[in-house]
Amino acid sequence: FEQIESFAKYCFNRSHSAAYAFVAYQTAYLKAHYPVEYMCSILTSQADNQDKTQQYILQCQALGIDVLPPDINKSASQFFPDGDNIRFGLASIKNVGGAVIEEIEKERQNGEFESFYDFCSRVDSKCLNKKTLESLIKAGAFAGVEKSRKQLLDNIDNVVNYVQKTKKTESTGQVSLFAALADEAQDLNLPTFELTGSSDDEFSDSEIQQFEHELMGIYVTSHPLSSIRGTLKYITTDTVSDILENPENDKGVTICGLLSQVVQKPTRKDPAKFLKTGIIEDLTGRVEIVAFPKTVEQFGHLINSEERVIIKGKIQNREEQINLVVQDVKLIGHINLVTIKYNKDLAFEENIYLKELLAKYKGDDPVIIDFADDDSERVQMLTNANLWVKNDPQLEDDIKKVFKDKLDYLVTSLN
Repeated sequence: FEQIESFAKYCFNRSHSAAYAFVAYQTAYLKAHYPVEYMCSILTSQADNQDKTQQYILQCQALGIDVLPPDINKSASQFFPDGDNIRFGLASIKNVGGAVIEEIEKERQNGEFESFYDFCSRVDSKCLNKKTLESLIKAGAFAGVEKSRKQLLDNIDNVVNYVQKTKKTESTGQVSLFAALADEAQDLNLPTFELTGSSDDEFSDSEIQQFEHELMGIYVTSHPLSSIRGTLKYITTDTVSDILENPENDKGVTICGLLSQVVQKPTRKDPAKFLKTGIIEDLTGRVEIVAFPKTVEQFGHLINSEERVIIKGKIQNREEQINLVVQDVKLIGHINLVTIKYNKDLAFEENIYLKELLAKYKGDDPVIIDFADDDSERVQMLTNANLWVKNDPQLEDDIKKVFKDKLDYLVTSLN
């Protein structure tokens, strides 16, 4: 301790310590009293780092702050406070440049956009091309004024052509005789542009997720793992953020996520053998994966982009290059969560028999024991992997036959 005390006198001087302490106090104060504005600034500062952005969005959710998708009537260029929540910035969308955003914000001063057609007719077409419109639609920026992204994409050409034709007519001074006679055109109840198709016709959730990920780098309105968020703790040992924050070399982990950018290529030593590389992404971030030839031979058919998988592997940390070496792969859709609910207490011998019964049907489906504690509160406990089972109707029959109404056998599919 004496050596540490002496070392402290010069290794980190007091003025430096005081400066750090003051900055820490300021940021802590802002986060405590102005959480929306504080997290908004943090997100903006990390806008180019998708992994950090995703982690900070999770922090926002933990604070009760929703990070809302971009909106043509509410979004600024960067992340911006929207009441008690935070709104995605338009600059976060690919193919939407600064000139377009500036024009949108300028025109918005004359009133909010009431429809997709209203937007196209008011924003200068010189800085608004078809690619930009497609990106805004796919990212959900028109969700506040139009119901269906699919309907808007199908109508882009119709709207743009109609707007161009109308503006050309106006520029040449060809004003309708009826419009010239009327004080206001709407008094004549003249026909206006209407979208073709049905607003009830929409893309699937998975297609919308792909659009958002493609254009903003992360999933905004929903995530492919959102439906099983509550069960992830039962089938994984770590999250991606756990791995990135503590990349212990050769540590065994089990994570669940969505695969992307999967590429198969021959090895240098033997072109007849292949390895696969790619990225796995969960709710907290993304990390690179690599599957060597033996693993590819066994699980290669499961390692494909857009697959939701559970991967067992080892962390590889070399020169700050972190990836996960794949050892085992399972599709989420092939996994069931088996819950055994205790309705009554079991005798010691009955618990032993239940344990033997589970071991008899050993498999990869996690087993949860649901029971009441001393305060009559329901408690759920994940069993050791040695007691995981292969969901089988016969197992359910055996449990019902032996334990009758003392136990319930419940199965939840992760598909």
